[in-house]
Amino acid sequence: MKMNENILKKLENLNGLKTLAILSSVLCATFAVSTLYLAMRDPVIIERDGITLTTKDKAGTERTRAELEGFMKLALEARFESKLDSKVNSKSYLSMQMLKARELEQADLKKSGLTQKMLLDSISVSKNEMLVKVDRLVKSKNLSSVFPLLFKVKLDETTRSGTNPYGLVLREVTQVKIKKVLEE
Repeated sequence: MKMNENILKKLENLNGLKTLAILSSVLCATFAVSTLYLAMRDPVIIERDGITLTTKDKAGTERTRAELEGFMKLALEARFESKLDSKVNSKSYLSMQMLKARELEQADLKKSGLTQKMLLDSISVSKNEMLVKVDRLVKSKNLSSVFPLLFKVKLDETTRSGTNPYGLVLREVTQVKIKKVLEE
């Protein structure tokens, strides 16, 4: 009789283990399915435009106006400013051609005892080209002057990085003559 009771207790323990094994298998299957579901979803993309952070479910091929304006402020600073901010790495935002032009221009300005700063006024965007309206502030020791300028700007795309979160490079900057219209 004792032997039968021992066998029944062992069978009851096995039923508990079977139930536990089935529950853990169901739990593992649930985790596997949820992991596969989350792995197959599109990643969440966080865009920075210098002012705000926005999240998107899918990466868009079109860049926002705020992103282009943020890039242009930094790129114009990297290209034209005499006193670069320590946060701006001109090598990240400028092509080799623009880096050489910057070095030559800054050497000429230094010889003349001048410094310059570009203030972004507005941008007009088309495919891979922009019209950028800026105010050029030129300073000497005792005199400051402001000149409105219009540039045709061409950009190239590059991979986004910590030093260039926009993934854009200033390829070419050409000055366009501003036509003055006299209003009577």
